[in-house]
Amino acid sequence: MIPSDCPQLLVEQRQPLLTIGFHRPKYKNALTLAMYAAAADALEQSDEIDNVRVILIYGTAGYFTSGNDLKDFRQASTIHENHPVVRFMRALQHCRKPVVASVRGPAVGIGTTLLFHCDLVYAAQGAQLQLPFVNLGLCLEYAASYLLPRWLGHAKAAELLLLGEAFSCKSRAPW
Repeated sequence: MIPSDCPQLLVEQRQPLLTIGFHRPKYKNALTLAMYAAAADALEQSDEIDNVRVILIYGTAGYFTSGNDLKDFRQASTIHENHPVVRFMRALQHCRKPVVASVRGPAVGIGTTLLFHCDLVYAAQGAQLQLPFVNLGLCLEYAASYLLPRWLGHAKAAELLLLGEAFSCKSRAPW
């Protein structure tokens, strides 16, 4: 069993499935540094547990995640190699087990870009993805500016990245 010290991250092992749930419904499952650290721990530890065969990432209460908790993120020190966000992104990217995402409701910012690194993504009808970085004056994260044009072509990727508007998933999403 992989315990989580973070009550906003629901980690449960039901052999052969490990589930990682974002659970901050009051904040539309906005991710805190503690949630990132606990998710990184779960992903890293899952690689060492033979009876974990697949990992499912999901959000509770009708939201996948509204992205980073900006208040929490601003209070953090500078980003470094062992920063919780970097650890999570690296753990997801290098996870040896298949990672499946189940998206219901909004998936904003990192909530969308993390999907590019999952092996399978299932989006419920009505799921809304958004890459609002331009609206926030922020740079893209987690290889989004590289991966999205490769999958969608330059023009469609530019539309999504430069306008920052929400979009829905089609039955054949590129990821």
